[in-house]
Amino acid sequence: MYGSRLEPDSDTYDTALDSADKLVTAVSRLSFLCRKIRLSPKLRRLMARLCEEKKVKYLVPIIDVSTRWNSTYDMLVRAFDQRDIVSDVMYANKDNRLIRLVLTESDWDC
Repeated sequence: MYGSRLEPDSDTYDTALDSADKLVTAVSRLSFLCRKIRLSPKLRRLMARLCEEKKVKYLVPIIDVSTRWNSTYDMLVRAFDQRDIVSDVMYANKDNRLIRLVLTESDWDC
C-alpha cells in the first residue's frame, strides 16, 4: 500500500521516503496528514469547527491500513471530498511541518 511506508506511531513525515513518482509521494503525504488529523483530538476539533463554519458535513478522515486492500481508496475518496477542509485544518493549525505537506492542486489532479 502507498501509506505502508509510514510507521503507525510516527510523529513526523520523512521526506527522504518520497518517491520519484509524484502520485506515490502525494498519496503518502495525504496518508500522513489524515493520520495526524484522525489521531489528534485538537485537529479533529479544529476540523469539526471548520466544517461547521463552512456548512460542510464533518467526516472523520479515513486512515489507510496495509491489511485492508481498499482502505487507501477509501482514504483518497474521503480526502478528495473534503480536500479544502483538510488543507484549511493544516493552515489553521499553523504547524509549518504540516503545512509543507499540504497537497497542491497538481497533487490532487494526479
